[in-house]
Amino acid sequence: MEGLSKYRILHELGSQKNRKFGKVYLIEHSENGIKAVLKHLRKDSVKETIIERLKSEASFDFEMTGLPKTLFFHENETEIILVKEYFEGVTLDSFWKEIRKKDRLNTLKSIFNQLAPIFHHLKEQSIAHCDLKPSNIIVRQNENELFVALIDFGMAIRYPAQEQRSILFPLGYAAPELLLNELELIDDRTDFYSLGIIIWRLYENKLPFMHPNPSIYTNLQINHPLPEPDYMSKGLFNLVKKLSAKHTFNLPPNQLKSEQCRMNLKAAMNERPSNFSEILAELNEVKDRKWLFF
Repeated sequence: MEGLSKYRILHELGSQKNRKFGKVYLIEHSENGIKAVLKHLRKDSVKETIIERLKSEASFDFEMTGLPKTLFFHENETEIILVKEYFEGVTLDSFWKEIRKKDRLNTLKSIFNQLAPIFHHLKEQSIAHCDLKPSNIIVRQNENELFVALIDFGMAIRYPAQEQRSILFPLGYAAPELLLNELELIDDRTDFYSLGIIIWRLYENKLPFMHPNPSIYTNLQINHPLPEPDYMSKGLFNLVKKLSAKHTFNLPPNQLKSEQCRMNLKAAMNERPSNFSEILAELNEVKDRKWLFF
């Protein structure tokens, strides 16, 4: 197929057992050696929502460092093939495990400083990622140089969102407005919520609301404040609470009128930082807790 003929497959990427997008490969251009990610999906093997998600990912084509470029896209009646830019590095959670406790705050500040131009660009383009999690943040460190990239825009939304989707946003990092499918409310502050949960996850080595019962898990994530952390400084926790501000519903949201529910969600979003520069300013002022052991 023209456009793919000069690439060769190196190996499959990730765990294929639970892969929603069919096959995913690391490929390499035979002439210049540039690597890329190939996603191949057979339409008869997945739900329509997965097809739409892969097509959506293809539509987010960036020309900025740290954001993925679409290199090739093909769709016919039976399959979809997508080739995206590949970033060398490891996922944020894997990178974090190698950081000493006493270095974590400064490392977090460095990572967020690298993320700043990425989020400024997304805001300029009115794009919310909507699926921020450690596995979608790629980090590479060479000596004293740190590189950070943001990948997987399959759930991303251009706001203000006019359409309704049937996508179920995964539990864990998603903001209440996503879980309640109030897509017209989504903006960059929706991603800020996820950044707060990511920081929590990195420091506490767990997600804050996990529960084996999905209904209880959903209720906790939508409605309950963050529990007190064990390993995070007070200053950092204050920022995390601001990033992940949410409304405490007196009644289940589905028992409220739609307009009242949206007003409550929007009020909580207004408590979050208004832009990424505000996040950086507060983060850079955070002092670390004193570590007695290393």
